[in-house]
Amino acid sequence: MGLLLHAKNLLRRANRFRVIQYYRLCTPKQIGKAASLGEFASSDAEYILNYTNNVLKLSRGGEEFFFKEARLRAPLREYMLSCVDDFFAFYPNDGVKRRVAESLKKRRNVKRVYNMGYRVQEGSPFNRYVLTGDETVLGLPPFEGEEKELVKKLVFFLYGAVTNYDYNMGVKRGRRQTFLAVRSLAVEEIAGMLGLSFMIPRAVYGELLLDGREKAGVLTAKAAGVNASEIPPAARQRGVTPSLLKALTDLNFLDAVCSDNDHRVDNYFTLTDGEGNFIGVVSYDNDGPSVFGLSDRPDQRHSLRCSPLIRGGKINRAHMDRGLAERLLAIRAGDLKKLSVYLTYAQVRALRKRVECLQRAVRRTAKSDPAFLADSWTEDFVREDLSGKYGKTYLVSFLTDCDCSAGLSPLDVC
Repeated sequence: MGLLLHAKNLLRRANRFRVIQYYRLCTPKQIGKAASLGEFASSDAEYILNYTNNVLKLSRGGEEFFFKEARLRAPLREYMLSCVDDFFAFYPNDGVKRRVAESLKKRRNVKRVYNMGYRVQEGSPFNRYVLTGDETVLGLPPFEGEEKELVKKLVFFLYGAVTNYDYNMGVKRGRRQTFLAVRSLAVEEIAGMLGLSFMIPRAVYGELLLDGREKAGVLTAKAAGVNASEIPPAARQRGVTPSLLKALTDLNFLDAVCSDNDHRVDNYFTLTDGEGNFIGVVSYDNDGPSVFGLSDRPDQRHSLRCSPLIRGGKINRAHMDRGLAERLLAIRAGDLKKLSVYLTYAQVRALRKRVECLQRAVRRTAKSDPAFLADSWTEDFVREDLSGKYGKTYLVSFLTDCDCSAGLSPLDVC
């Protein structure tokens, strides 16, 4: 058993090394202009910690916002201690903070936190910690009672910080870690070109003051809609409409252009008409690690194995919105060069290749099937999409995946 675990750890480290090398090739650009985002109070703020990246939920004037910080790059130990400072500014406890900081003075403990792995990865230190509650597997001192619960939040917070540190390999010390920011802003630009801006919450890169502490990053408005993953699949079935199918198909095309392979039922909000019918989606998580990757193909493997959008050189879906097709076909290389303020040359080149590939597939499909481009969507379209002919489409995934109606997984609770 020990040898098997050792082998898994070696494989995990080898995979992580390859991923980090890839991130070095995609070193994010710095963003020249930062808007003034105003002041917020920590009494109206909280961290949402059960995601890969730390999200700060903010309130002001009755409105809710979400903020992802672009931290300054620093040596690992200094970076980690600054994260600890930020955490305890929200959750004050001088005793716990002192013990954690003392532990992180040792290089081996910094490395153990940094190499914690993923919480759902069997055998990883993070997975073992979540299952056992033993802080020492992460190089932290043991805690009891309420302090133990507080440290669990800290571990989830550090996991998000470490993940972001990896994403930003190649960023020079003293500069902003903009990996997430440039992706959010570039997706917003692409959505505008495709006439899909209504599907993306407004995102602004800037600087805000939180109790007088300056933070830079991306502030987004709260997305409308509901988290359909909290609704049992059988109940979702009753709310399906042609409008929902159109929205999910539009999102599928947007994801293909942007190389996003991780939009799931719990990774976008679903709009309702007040009578239990689903009529649209709003995509709020648009900065994943695959977004604007270096693949020339727009049909990379989806995280939940949705079927590829292109098969045999044609679009592998029954229908596409005519307006969306026209806007996609109208995109030229010069339009995409505008994104060079956010993306590297290699990323823009890959983006252009994906767009050209989709354009060819749309033309071929429309030429061979006059009914492919649709001006209006019907119940027959829904039946076609669910027939199985096109595999696991986004609508099929909507009806079958991510059943969180019983609450969070124990691995997600912090």
